[in-house]
Amino acid sequence: MLKTLSIKLSVILVVFTAATILLVSVLVNLALHREFSLYLRTVEQARNDRIFRTLTQAYKESGSWSRVGLPLNYFCNIMDACVKVTEPSGDTALEFCGTKARGGEVPKDHFMGPTTVSLDLRVEGHLVGKAFIHPMSHGGQLSRRDRSFLRTINTSILTAGVLAGLLLFVLCFFLSRRLTDPLSRMTQAAIRMGDGDLKQRVERNLPDDEMGQLGYAFNQMAERLENHELLRKTLTADVAHELRTPLTTLQSHIEAMQDGVIPADSQTLSSLHEEVMRLVKLVHDLQDLSRAESGKVVLDKSPADLSLVVRSSLGKLSPLLAEKGIEASVSGEAQPIPVDSGALSQILLNLIHNAMKYTPRGGRISVHLSSDSDLGILEVADTGNGIAEEDLPYIFERFYRADKSRSRLTGGTGIGLAIVKELVTAHSGTISVESKLGEGTRFILRFPRNS
Repeated sequence: MLKTLSIKLSVILVVFTAATILLVSVLVNLALHREFSLYLRTVEQARNDRIFRTLTQAYKESGSWSRVGLPLNYFCNIMDACVKVTEPSGDTALEFCGTKARGGEVPKDHFMGPTTVSLDLRVEGHLVGKAFIHPMSHGGQLSRRDRSFLRTINTSILTAGVLAGLLLFVLCFFLSRRLTDPLSRMTQAAIRMGDGDLKQRVERNLPDDEMGQLGYAFNQMAERLENHELLRKTLTADVAHELRTPLTTLQSHIEAMQDGVIPADSQTLSSLHEEVMRLVKLVHDLQDLSRAESGKVVLDKSPADLSLVVRSSLGKLSPLLAEKGIEASVSGEAQPIPVDSGALSQILLNLIHNAMKYTPRGGRISVHLSSDSDLGILEVADTGNGIAEEDLPYIFERFYRADKSRSRLTGGTGIGLAIVKELVTAHSGTISVESKLGEGTRFILRFPRNS
């Protein structure tokens, strides 16, 4: 049973090669036999013409058929043919055969077969007789020497075919192993990944062809799976962290009020309300992200003035910006583009709020608008702490934080940028980020103008 791709590929190549060699051998044999038969017919025709000329010349020299004898017999032995000459009246005048030189007898019907060639013999225009020539090879059939020659050729072709088949079998085996070994290694790596070892990778020295591209894609997939698995493992801890503090605060305050340790006044209730709103925001963010990732977000697109949407979003955050002492500005112009104004406002609020958390007092947040023939472009930049280069590929993942300390003051829920990316994608747009530690971060959003 053929179980491995290497064996299957080897068998296919060997069968194809064997069939090709067999076909070539048959065609070569047929062509050789045809050409050899044509050669024999040409030689036979030349021999007959020579015999006719010799007979005519002999009659000219002797003047009658009775004087033509031994030289013609010797000539027939050399030419490997039987010759009979008849008088114009039809009586047999001469009869010679190469077999007589070897003691053979000429059969009575030797010159009656379809392979016998006849020709009138004329000297100076007068009919002097008729010659019948019968080849000793029996009318165009191959002689023993001819058959031996063809048998030698066929044996050589067969031997060459067998040797070529063996050589191609070895080449096919090594070629199939070379093609399938990378697949086998990727299969083993995939099996180990299925068992939970997501650090598996295939070697980097794969050939620069489709197999190499497959290996590169496999490694990329493995890296993303490993990163997603890491994010999945930290999900529980992240959610627990986000829930623990507000729940602990609520529990401690309620128990303290029950014990009469603290009064149930407006200040205490305000603190409890703040913690409840933190939980509500986390739930809303998770719900928004789930809807965006599942494609259930229904966009109400209409041509919108990006400048108005940006200024409206900044207005909603102006108290927080003033409280933190951060300057915000809008520059540039863009042609109206079809977007969902509510979704775009949510994108801007998340980006600006994220920039506020990492921009120190006295810093600046700027929004720049521009457009070209195909795109409307929106850039949100800050002069904050910046993001490390190794963190940039993962900042749009759920619950990922470049700030590993998970500070409640700056860490947020870790969902905002994931929501931003999903909403931008829902608009058929793209989002990219540029950042340097200590200099700030720039998010660049591009929306198609004709979507």
